[in-house]
Amino acid sequence: MKNTSTLPRRAVHRLIWQFIRIAPFPLLVTLLLRLINAGNRGFSPIIIAGFTNALINAEGLFLWMGVYLVLMTVEILTDVFNGVTQMWFSNKAVLHFQQDLLRQAGQTPLLHFLDADFHDNLSRATQGFSDRVVSWFQSVLANVHSIAGVCGLLGAVFIISRNIWCMIALLVSSAIILFTRKPIARLELERDRAAARPNRTQTAWAARLYQRVNSPEVRLFTLQHWLLSKWENAYHQLAAVEVGSLKRKTAWNALANFSSILGYCVIVFIAARTAHSGDPEKIAGIFTGLIAAAAGLQGFLSYMAHSMGNLAEQSGILRDLATLFTTQSTKEESVSNTTEKHQPTSEAREMTVAMNDLSFQYPRAATQTLKEITAKIAPGETVALVGKNGAGKTTLANILLGLYAPDSGTLTFSQNDTTSEKPTTSAVFQDFTKFLLPVRDNVGFADLNRMQDDNRMRHTLDRAGSTFAQELDTWLGHEFGGRDVSGGEWLRLAVARGLFRQSQFVVFDEPTAAIDPVAEVEMIRELLTKDESRTTLVISHRLGVARLCDRILVLDEGQLVEDGTHEALLAMGGLYAEMWDAQASWYA
Repeated sequence: MKNTSTLPRRAVHRLIWQFIRIAPFPLLVTLLLRLINAGNRGFSPIIIAGFTNALINAEGLFLWMGVYLVLMTVEILTDVFNGVTQMWFSNKAVLHFQQDLLRQAGQTPLLHFLDADFHDNLSRATQGFSDRVVSWFQSVLANVHSIAGVCGLLGAVFIISRNIWCMIALLVSSAIILFTRKPIARLELERDRAAARPNRTQTAWAARLYQRVNSPEVRLFTLQHWLLSKWENAYHQLAAVEVGSLKRKTAWNALANFSSILGYCVIVFIAARTAHSGDPEKIAGIFTGLIAAAAGLQGFLSYMAHSMGNLAEQSGILRDLATLFTTQSTKEESVSNTTEKHQPTSEAREMTVAMNDLSFQYPRAATQTLKEITAKIAPGETVALVGKNGAGKTTLANILLGLYAPDSGTLTFSQNDTTSEKPTTSAVFQDFTKFLLPVRDNVGFADLNRMQDDNRMRHTLDRAGSTFAQELDTWLGHEFGGRDVSGGEWLRLAVARGLFRQSQFVVFDEPTAAIDPVAEVEMIRELLTKDESRTTLVISHRLGVARLCDRILVLDEGQLVEDGTHEALLAMGGLYAEMWDAQASWYA
């Protein structure tokens, strides 16, 4: 078992190391410019002290003016180039981490998408991703800059006063602000985590109001006011989180500001005492230099506190990313890796699928969805999987496709009685995806290596009954200026996509459920008679389709209760016969 407490921390460290190695040269240049700029700030009190004494004593005035102008020139130049180098590095970092995030989202096991906590984490990690990555990087640089500036100013205080206790006193009185600002950063992080769920809820209700797919029913059933009230409730929940956080932050801000004022009074007193006990000719310079150093020191520490708070807040993105990047358990990783490494082969070979005591339970579910399923599907066999709603048909199909891993039992694939790796699979799902892209992409996604094989693609579209066989480059969907497509045509494109891949095992998971039973039977008959070489699993709650298959598996409450041909199951007089009698009139 993996240690979930140390794993995210290690992942954060890896992410920080990635940050460093993405573009070491722009990072080094940026750090160097920051250090030069901080060093200049450290020299400022010394120059102010010298310039003040030069004005009073009329000695070395032009020298100090020249030094001051050089200092200001260097500071302005480093500020200008700082912005350029930061943007240079930040663009590389954002590109790298967005690629990683999108890649990880595409490889995350499907079961995680059933977890609300996972969606909260995903929402936090992706919301304002680019801005937060850049802000995190800038906060790191700001802290480096502040530390270098504080060191430079402390050195300036010691040079001006020649008193180490003065340096320590100024540091202590200024550092109070660091301790008062830290809780503010924690509150910001807590607010982000508390706001994730209300923010997603608010967005979801808003989408019901403005998305086209929802518009017909929203208008037909006059749901606008009801949905608007739901959105408003979610908005108030989000606002309550924000207001509660603001109240607590205000109290800490008041304490921080009070400590700043108190610390500044102490600084002025220390500066006056130190100057009074020094060389009479340099009293004015010592006092102004120490005041400038104290003001700069407090400014740097205040800025550091703000940067550290921002860093703590934005570091949440690293923790969220680390959690996302380490969500896969060992069992799920094996499923993901197996699914990813098998690509379509040029020739589909016969494959036997054997299930032995397969069991599966969804996370947080009270009972098992599948219970000790044992069955075998022979090479080239067409098997129907039937049962009432919730019997576990789609769950079993997802396990056979390698999308889920069973909790117990074994699933083996063999060729010529020799155990083999997972076969090349394909599927047509009931909730298939409508890609708002050209026809070629909608079909060719099943086998990217054959996307330019026009003859094979046209043949596959003809088999699926699509009218787009001669229009492969036609864009679909009005959202991008393409052709609006009916639901039936989208179905045929999805079927063509499932058939386009050279697969050994194909699953039809009720893709035709939206059409009438007779039309569904005709479409499935057409597909099955032309695909006899493949091992095929057909999921349907309509038994006219099951009748076309070589064999029928009947699931009931997660258990395999019947297995046989249509005629044999009718003769048994069990659940299948009962379901057939209830549906027989559909096909009369």
